[in-house]
Amino acid sequence: MRAKRPIYADTYDRRRNITIVILVIVVLAAIGVGVWWWGHKNPRPSEAKYPKLGVRMSQADGVLDASELEDGGVSFVYLKATQGASFVDDNFATNESRAGNLKVGAYHYFSFDSTPQAQAENFIKHVSDAGELPIGIYVTYYGNYASDPPKASVVAAKLTTLINFLQAYYQQGVVLMGSPSTLAKIKAVAPSAARYVITSKKPKTGSYWEYANAKLPQGGTDQTFDCVVYTKGTSLP
Repeated sequence: MRAKRPIYADTYDRRRNITIVILVIVVLAAIGVGVWWWGHKNPRPSEAKYPKLGVRMSQADGVLDASELEDGGVSFVYLKATQGASFVDDNFATNESRAGNLKVGAYHYFSFDSTPQAQAENFIKHVSDAGELPIGIYVTYYGNYASDPPKASVVAAKLTTLINFLQAYYQQGVVLMGSPSTLAKIKAVAPSAARYVITSKKPKTGSYWEYANAKLPQGGTDQTFDCVVYTKGTSLP
């Protein structure tokens, strides 16, 4: 004869199943919090080795708050000014005027589709003061150029012409900005100019290392920034 289950057995099973479901939910929530924390923490390279922390900003990052950045340990900022022959960052002038004690660098997003002369004119028209830091020229193989890049000699010639225009007008140096692979493709361009390397891994060369998009290592803001350290000592150029 089949044994009869106690009348409370079904209740016990239901409670056990509910407990298991709750435990699974708690574990998944903990994993989610851990993933969020890992994605937003700031993996700042050694402060003792790289004491100068900065951020790179464009209109996508909103309006610059100098006090907030300084509280977060930031001492310099690179601001996007222009792109190609006609685009102007909506917040550049405002952010530059709000920089306070932060050292400022202005950067241009290089276009393969515009002449270097037109790009230089766009930058010069909208940037009366290029800041204390070297003028940044950000290079990336965007869109179809990622799979079908232009000839290296053509890119080098355009970049060299743009650099010559900007240096002649502002009488200050430039820094070429990009990923390690992009900078490797243009390594023959202005070899004495500084490099700004965008990579999560420590670069072999470069004066600036943009290591993560993350919250600042200190301070109260929850906003994330493209965080960068200066790799050449305790004094910015």
